[in-house]
Amino acid sequence: MFEWLGQFVSRAWWAILLIWIGGLLLLRAFTPDLAEVTQGGEFNFLPRSSPTRVGEVHLKAAFPETTQGSSVVVVVTRLGDQELDDADLEFINQDLAGGIQSLMVPHTDEEPDGTPEPESAHPYGLSPEIVRVRSPQTREIGKLLLSDDRRSALIVAEISLEYMAHQIQAPVKAIESVLAHLRDEKLIPDHLQISLSGSAVAGRDVFVAQSRSAHSIERWTLILIVGLLLIVYRAPLPVLVPLATLVISLKVAMQILAWCALQGWISLFEGIEVYTVVVAYGAGVDFSMFLTSRFHEEIQRRENVSEALIETMKGVGPAVAAAAGTVIFGIGMMIFASFGKFHQAGISISFSLLVILCAALTFTPSLLRMMGRYTFWPELPQHGVEFRTQHVGPVTRLIRRLTLQEHSHRFWEWLATRLMRRPVRIWLLAILLMLPWGVVGTWFLDHVTYGIIASLKKTAPSVQGTRDMAEHFSPGITGPVTLLVEAKEIDFSLSEGTRLIQKLSDNLKEKASELQLSDIRSAAFPLGLTHDFDEAPAGNRSTLSRIVRRNAQRNSVREHFLGVKSETGVHATRLEILLNADPFARSTIAVLDRLQQALPALMPDELKSSEVFVLGPTASFRDLQQVAGVDRIRIMVLVTVAVFSVLVILIRSVPDSLYLMGTVIFSFLCTYGVAYLLFWWLDPEDFPGLDWTVPTFLFTILVAVGQDYNIFLVTRIHEERAYHGPLGSVGHAVIQTAAIITSCGLIMAGTFSAMVVGGELTRMTQLGFALAFGVLLDTMVVRPILVPTYFAWRARRASARNAAPGTPV
Repeated sequence: MFEWLGQFVSRAWWAILLIWIGGLLLLRAFTPDLAEVTQGGEFNFLPRSSPTRVGEVHLKAAFPETTQGSSVVVVVTRLGDQELDDADLEFINQDLAGGIQSLMVPHTDEEPDGTPEPESAHPYGLSPEIVRVRSPQTREIGKLLLSDDRRSALIVAEISLEYMAHQIQAPVKAIESVLAHLRDEKLIPDHLQISLSGSAVAGRDVFVAQSRSAHSIERWTLILIVGLLLIVYRAPLPVLVPLATLVISLKVAMQILAWCALQGWISLFEGIEVYTVVVAYGAGVDFSMFLTSRFHEEIQRRENVSEALIETMKGVGPAVAAAAGTVIFGIGMMIFASFGKFHQAGISISFSLLVILCAALTFTPSLLRMMGRYTFWPELPQHGVEFRTQHVGPVTRLIRRLTLQEHSHRFWEWLATRLMRRPVRIWLLAILLMLPWGVVGTWFLDHVTYGIIASLKKTAPSVQGTRDMAEHFSPGITGPVTLLVEAKEIDFSLSEGTRLIQKLSDNLKEKASELQLSDIRSAAFPLGLTHDFDEAPAGNRSTLSRIVRRNAQRNSVREHFLGVKSETGVHATRLEILLNADPFARSTIAVLDRLQQALPALMPDELKSSEVFVLGPTASFRDLQQVAGVDRIRIMVLVTVAVFSVLVILIRSVPDSLYLMGTVIFSFLCTYGVAYLLFWWLDPEDFPGLDWTVPTFLFTILVAVGQDYNIFLVTRIHEERAYHGPLGSVGHAVIQTAAIITSCGLIMAGTFSAMVVGGELTRMTQLGFALAFGVLLDTMVVRPILVPTYFAWRARRASARNAAPGTPV
């Protein structure tokens, strides 16, 4: 097949080039940009059967006006030790809150919280995503937005969008424009410090960092690939071959994916191009380099370029297809993940690699056929002359010397000789050196973080705002836990229902210290356990006014906690519980688990049969943890089985395939251990663990891509066996493939390191480093030591058996 393909490409190379280039131009003209069809968000990628997503449906039915979106929290803090005075509160409630409220689309002359709408709209326009603004003077929860030490106050703007939606930038930017306007007009008192927090601001910061990272990573990927290819080939045109193949084929793949997403056949998440580009570039370079390297060998043996190309396709085509098939099949197992982003990444990356493989087997050889010997200019290979002994000019000799070409070749010859002599001893030494890191990786494999704040740099606005707010407020205020209680026989708006809510609140209060609860709000305690309606609201302080305003306030707040009766007769109420812990921290999930486990015993007898849903950021992160944990195990098993199956088909040896799988899995564990310890060492106090996406992506990519080099080496061992015998073929294969595999590994590691250089999110930095280190470990240890020593040991053992036929097996 590959011989026929080589003959076809040799004859129709010009048509193949035109088809690829013309196809790309047509796709660019008639398909949308990827950004137009991608979806934002995080929790909406959870399965619809997840407890929080089911609870959100019930919450929306019981409280139609509720927006399960996000919020922008403006944190105003008075510098020094003094409390906020009346002038400060007037600025906060009128200028600041009023300015933000002016961004809302007007409905009536007076908003529900009693704040009159400003006479004119804000000069920066309206923001319909802002659905409600609350300040310390808000009737319902104003008291809760002023810290107990009265040195800090909050303004909460509720947003109708999920915190990771790409549209979240608009309302956050609009609120920032209000602050900028106040600063420009010098209306902010000098002693007040203002910062932004809330899930919407964190989501905006993540989105901005993600967008900047995408462009930066793509730019650095190209820079690093070009630089490393120039070092490897010491010539400009060999750089053009893989680079042109990658750029054209990847753009074709992404345009096809965008068209499929437009048709509704697939879904794609925002930021998917970062992972696709990095993995596709890293693996795609290998496919082209394997062909280019073999073409370099064959063109020295034959005078005719067409014959050299045909022999290249015949000799290395199966190895390229097998290696690519392993990667595609392995990464494609992510399609079976429940979490939407893993599922979509499996589709995008595996399909892109399939297109790149097609280009590597057609577009790359077409370029080689077109350029012929001039591919390697200025070092033109000569027929019948071994490349290292070929006479070259002084500049080329200098380049060879600077790139250590002769030294590297002698090193691989020396290493191959040592491996053949003492395979077991060298194998044991390598395993002992790697083992401690593998133990660390195994022990901390599940110690990951799900926090969005942890993924941002410490200079991000949301990180600074969260830090300011934590100094004066309970950390749980940014993400309360919502308990939605549904009962068919109990009307919570009546006195009996209120009594049961109060009893549940009292039971929770008794366990507050044990369960790490800082406050509980319900229809019985609308302002929580530490505030009441005794203090008269601002305005007329007469007794009648106090009574009227207090009752109006109580009724208004109660409506927030009492849901509408469903068509099936189900009544609903909700409680908002503030945990004494950061709602976005991994450790808070355990706090929520303890709360949910204690709930059945704390429920009044009349509510034992009621249905309870737990909602809020921490509950969503818990669902994410459970889904991601199941997906991680499922993907690891499926990838292992898939790659192992491909190896058995290619190598036709179960023991050899088991060993090769063991090497890449062991390499993954060592890599994970090194990455974990490194990032802990860089920030030992605040290190929450590696990002939750790292182990899944790292395992999938390393196991799938790592087998590329093993397959390339093993197929060469089998090819050389007829000429050099079982033991000699191992050493010869190491020498012949060392340069190209090492070069491919360095380039792939360089590609992944672009995520470290250009990524602004911690998850990208961690994944980029881990991938780069893992590829280098595979390239420098697994492939040149662990794999050859195994086959050398097998060959020596077989030789010993043949020498002593009576030796029992």
